[in-house]
Amino acid sequence: MKKLLIITQLLLFVFVFTSLSKDIKFCVLGKKGTVQVKTSSSKKYVDVKTGDKLSSTDNLLVEEGSYVGLVHNNGKTIEIVKPGNYKISSLSSSSEGKKNSVLPKLAEMIFNNVNQKSTILADKSDKTQMKTGGYIERGIGEVTLPIISPSKNHYMTNNIKLCWNSYHGEGEFVFKLMNRINKVLLNKTSTDTCIIFDADALKLEKGIYYFWSVNLASDNDYKSQEACFKVLTDGEVQSIKDTLKQLSSELGNDNTAASTIIYAFFYEKNNLFDDAANAYQKAIKLEPDVYDYVVLYNDFLSRTKFAEK
Repeated sequence: MKKLLIITQLLLFVFVFTSLSKDIKFCVLGKKGTVQVKTSSSKKYVDVKTGDKLSSTDNLLVEEGSYVGLVHNNGKTIEIVKPGNYKISSLSSSSEGKKNSVLPKLAEMIFNNVNQKSTILADKSDKTQMKTGGYIERGIGEVTLPIISPSKNHYMTNNIKLCWNSYHGEGEFVFKLMNRINKVLLNKTSTDTCIIFDADALKLEKGIYYFWSVNLASDNDYKSQEACFKVLTDGEVQSIKDTLKQLSSELGNDNTAASTIIYAFFYEKNNLFDDAANAYQKAIKLEPDVYDYVVLYNDFLSRTKFAEK
């Protein structure tokens, strides 16, 4: 009897949780000014913040000079700049239309991870691939020279650019590029803090991770952590381009900061971190007064161990 009661309670919890999840219509991407929400169970309006979930029974209040960017659970975005009181149910109805294939998956990722610094990137298969490539098993030693580029990056082109920070005014750095069995493929001394090379010219194989590090020319002990990258295969590039085309079709001609954040999450999910960074920067330029987008960008930098120069 006791076991039956526990099972009944668990089923009830799952039913209630599922019902609440279905009722959630929007996630807040960013805001400026005074934007407040009142739920069906509250008596007054409270300020919204990035990551808040809005249900169909909620009411949104946007005051003069304010802004809010929302993403619907189907992936469509809305930016509200006109002051007024908005019913979430009405906003949701206006966002619904034909079924999409790419946006809902991105929306789910955003709903679960906006304002979270933990990684959203590597699934089990990706981690296995990285381990096969040797990255997880390689010792990186003590890090004293910080890199700017992500510790793991994918490229759709052969033009590779990798960057690191200067160190106490030191003038020369030694860059080393290695394959997964530690064979040095490129060893170059540079006075710059970035290096650019052509993957084809170095005969780098597509779809394979390569590893790099940099140290001071004057002292080998002052070195960076070891990072990696790969150039995607032609098939992988075509698959991403096809998905991007579908994503563009589903978003339409929506060239807003909120929709640009959607692209940023897409690039991030595919480990195209340079493209993701560019998308975040574009969103910030489109809405420079929305500090929440700067926060989202900083969260991205933290998740990917990507640093700004």
